[in-house]
Amino acid sequence: MVLAALATGALLPGQAIAESCEPADLASLRGWGGVWIAEGMQAPISGRLATDSAANRQLIRMVGLDAPWNEAGIARLEEMVRITIAGLQKQAGWGFPMMMNTVAPLSFVVAPQETFIISQYRDIRHVYTDGRPQPAKEDRWPTPWGNSIGCWQGDTLTIKTIDAGYDPKFNYAAPPVSDDAKFVETLRLVAPDRLESTMTVIDPALLTQPWTIHISYVHPQGVDRLIHDGDMFENDRSVTDGRSPTIASVRESERAATPRPEVRLSEAQIDRLVGDYFIDGSGIVMHVERRGGLLWAGTDPQPTLPFHAQDPLNFEARAIDMTLRFKTDAAGRVTGFEGRGPDGQPMTGKSAYRP
Repeated sequence: MVLAALATGALLPGQAIAESCEPADLASLRGWGGVWIAEGMQAPISGRLATDSAANRQLIRMVGLDAPWNEAGIARLEEMVRITIAGLQKQAGWGFPMMMNTVAPLSFVVAPQETFIISQYRDIRHVYTDGRPQPAKEDRWPTPWGNSIGCWQGDTLTIKTIDAGYDPKFNYAAPPVSDDAKFVETLRLVAPDRLESTMTVIDPALLTQPWTIHISYVHPQGVDRLIHDGDMFENDRSVTDGRSPTIASVRESERAATPRPEVRLSEAQIDRLVGDYFIDGSGIVMHVERRGGLLWAGTDPQPTLPFHAQDPLNFEARAIDMTLRFKTDAAGRVTGFEGRGPDGQPMTGKSAYRP
């Protein structure tokens, strides 16, 4: 019953748990010890994931580019991407939920009344399993890690987390959920060297429906402990070139610009543009799709981003500096596009399905 209440979000702050949520057999959970990392996330000696790797795509998904955002959520997503590209801040840590699916290893420390989840970047989650409720509303506020209560049922730990809103001053590259978002995680040791997790995010203010993410954890090769640095910025040797996605200076004029009014198009008007387009001179294919009432476009392995209509054939992105102007033939069929790429250079392409 406790698991059901956690999973459905029925436990409210101030509501007591009627039965114990402590592990029944602590010795049976020794397998949770050691160092873990999200599967596929162990980076090479360079410390960077290849942009075309499955791990990088997994990291991009955790940021929320594939989440079912509503209109307000899309606006926050675009702002998050702008901050990331501009290099507005340094990251003070990962925070929750990003710390659960990054290149940084984790450790799980299971105690009778509390489970600690510790990241290499000094992120620490306290998951209380002593049967306490969430703190009363007047005693809590948003933090990078939120407030978590959990419940053990055999070898499965279910965690409910609240108050873990998006804080770009701490970590700008994170899903931009609201302060009222609720997270429900189910973690289970399925093999001696494998943990499975399912995380569901519930945020009616910014999501059209619950968003579910599946994560697997394995032991990273050659790593048997976490080492924590004192000053995470001391070894930062990044420079500013004005365009790099990770080290660019803030282009204040771009950030301050007010987006032009958007024209609302029907689904049929957007659907006529959906398809693949060959970008001239590059060998790259741009994928165009419709999500709700917006056109989304992107190229593998880069993320797909929303574009806003200026008229039925002209679109601009707000997350990056990019425009698309679709071209048609005499019969009104879409044959290609022209516009400005994210590097500021002209870009043209042809439809993969139409002459």
